[in-house]
Amino acid sequence: MHLGFIGTGEIEHLRRFEKWWSTRSAYLPIQKKDGTKLLSPVNIQLRPVNFYELIFPREQIDIVLNTMSRFSPNEAVGQVASINPLVLAFLRKRLKYDKIPEWDKTKAKYPFPELDVRTYGLGIREDVDCDKLSDWDKGDIYEAL
Repeated sequence: MHLGFIGTGEIEHLRRFEKWWSTRSAYLPIQKKDGTKLLSPVNIQLRPVNFYELIFPREQIDIVLNTMSRFSPNEAVGQVASINPLVLAFLRKRLKYDKIPEWDKTKAKYPFPELDVRTYGLGIREDVDCDKLSDWDKGDIYEAL
């Protein structure tokens, strides 16, 4: 059986939750050919499927997207699980993202270690420009991250 769920909370609590589930065992009932039954211990697996929102200044979009493209399925090595494009479109709409725009692929990337990670881009959302968020602001114009 596979149970899909979304977990939220402080990162440390989530890591403890993940560690706890990853150390659990269960018994798998097995019926032998002669009809006898036995219980075989198996480890419960917790496979994370995380949702992330990366927040960065808009001037860095080319560098961020170049870095993230390293982990997209079309550039990943080995077996790649696919996600139905209709599911991605549904999530993009529900989370109020726009499609990821074309970007300058000649720009630099952030240095990143080799990781066995795959990402599926959902979309992008522009921040508004603010010129006064509170009384102590001096009227400077900046992106409201």
